[in-house]
Amino acid sequence: MLAQQLVLRPGEARPMMH
Repeated sequence: MLAQQLVLRPGEARPMMH
C-alpha cells in the first residue's frame, strides 16, 4: 500500500521518504 503510493506518485512519496 505505502510502497505502491511511492511508485504511483514519486512526488508525494518524496516528502514521506525524506
